[in-house]
Amino acid sequence: MLIQGEKHKEIGSTQILLKDKFEMTPDLPHGYYVIAERQSVGKGRNDRAWISGEGNLLVSVLLRNFPFSELTWIPHWVSVCVLKSLVDLGVDDKLIQLKWPNDLWIHRSKKIAGILCEKRGNVIVVGIGLNLATTPVLENQEVGSISELGISLKPVPVLERILFHLSNSISVTEVQNFYEVHALFKQGDPVEWLQDLNAKKQLGFVQGLGKYGELLVKINGSTQSLFVEDVRSVRGV
Repeated sequence: MLIQGEKHKEIGSTQILLKDKFEMTPDLPHGYYVIAERQSVGKGRNDRAWISGEGNLLVSVLLRNFPFSELTWIPHWVSVCVLKSLVDLGVDDKLIQLKWPNDLWIHRSKKIAGILCEKRGNVIVVGIGLNLATTPVLENQEVGSISELGISLKPVPVLERILFHLSNSISVTEVQNFYEVHALFKQGDPVEWLQDLNAKKQLGFVQGLGKYGELLVKINGSTQSLFVEDVRSVRGV
């Protein structure tokens, strides 16, 4: 059963609506959600547009009670909760990968979900876009949906499981262990990233997650921490 929240046929953005609602009603409870069937100006990480089709999960959730003090682990915790929710509903966890820092993939190549975390005072507003039924077309991004795995899921039951997991206690160690088991980037994998928009691509080798959830990579014999970079797999290295 869903806790307190609101449903919409179509809005601009679940994230914007929930942030505005919190500004007007700062005592909203943990787990308060805004879910929509369609949104016209959805945004993801780095202000990228999030386009979604019919039958997909478009939701923002207000988080007030955090299971740990290290808030940099929140995106990983939410990713783990989303994956656990899909497994609860019959998806084989071996078919889904967690791509650092905030995506879920299938077939090691197709993005099916993105997570956006934004702090507002003493709460965090989490936006979740999860392709369940249809696959939108995005420029420069291979995209998939849960339906490609031969499984039919509806948004509300998935949201119910996500809210359940977001209400359970869990430690950073548990999040890290679960995340690394299901991570797209395994220890020793070659990856590349841009240090900044004007720099050349950097090449390194994954070492795992650090104390704050950062991605540790070895480059030129030394370990470097990545916090916000857009990291991609490198084949043939």
